[in-house]
Amino acid sequence: MRKLLISALLTIGLVSCTFAQARINSTFSELKEEFKYGYEMAINETDNGTVYLTAVFEDRTMMYMFDEKMYCNISIIIPHSVGLVQAIIERYNKEYTIISPKQWRYYTEGLYSDITYEYREGLDVIVWKRGD
Repeated sequence: MRKLLISALLTIGLVSCTFAQARINSTFSELKEEFKYGYEMAINETDNGTVYLTAVFEDRTMMYMFDEKMYCNISIIIPHSVGLVQAIIERYNKEYTIISPKQWRYYTEGLYSDITYEYREGLDVIVWKRGD
């Protein structure tokens, strides 16, 4: 029982960290500064010139894509375990507006983000997109 409780608390902590990492509307400079120490970080550019930052954590990999003004408009969460995927989906179902079984909407301060769960090329992927 104690082992189960500890596991549950760790999962809740990991999920909370995952939500904190969406960072929609954060600037490139803010994220670069935040992740320069203690994380594996890379800065790249897509073929069409979109700048993105990748940060690797123990339980997940995060990708932050930036608009032309260098504000994060897309965040991609790639959980490293099925347990974390399940915990994230359960929490999204409780805390966000459900659009479909794999899609949610998060509202904050007059803005919103659309969130989608996908399975791409063998990976569980959760995509946050800033609403227009």
